[in-house]
Amino acid sequence: MSNVKAIFEENIVEIIEDLNAELLQDRIINFWKKVGAHLTLTELVDTYWGEVKSEFAVDLGVLYRNFLLKGLSFGANLSNMGPKITYVDAAQADPLPTNLKIGFAYKVLDMEYNKLTISLDTNKLLVVRHQDGTSDPFYKAIFSSWTEGSLREQTRRLITSCGAEYVYNNMIFLRAGMRSLLSLSSRA
Repeated sequence: MSNVKAIFEENIVEIIEDLNAELLQDRIINFWKKVGAHLTLTELVDTYWGEVKSEFAVDLGVLYRNFLLKGLSFGANLSNMGPKITYVDAAQADPLPTNLKIGFAYKVLDMEYNKLTISLDTNKLLVVRHQDGTSDPFYKAIFSSWTEGSLREQTRRLITSCGAEYVYNNMIFLRAGMRSLLSLSSRA
């Protein structure tokens, strides 16, 4: 009798493990249908007084579709992460313009022939320059740029944009937008 019970329990455990694996696989597949991510490595080449300079930069991004409700997308991008560019000497190296962009887009209208999407995003430059002309390396500036100045000064430095796109029959595209809605109104 105990042998039958052991076989029964073993089969139940296997069935539960198989179900959990299928459910987990479905959740992972559904997650990646909603979320897209990218990593880009870029080589930057420039010529200064006949001398070729080469550096690299890394971009990271994520896009989450149907975020909280159908038709709403959320995206974030951290771009131009890399070492400083040196032209003359290392003491005068210039940081890459590391930038954080966060935004939302909403499909107001999503029909066969007519589509309308509105979007809002904001950018923050993550570069810290000191009075003596030096700057923080990108991995430090990603954090230290948030502590430089008051909250009011921080919001003035944000570049905010909004826009709309109308598409007719996937052939005609009309786009309109505005830049710096919030940052313009907060400048003295």
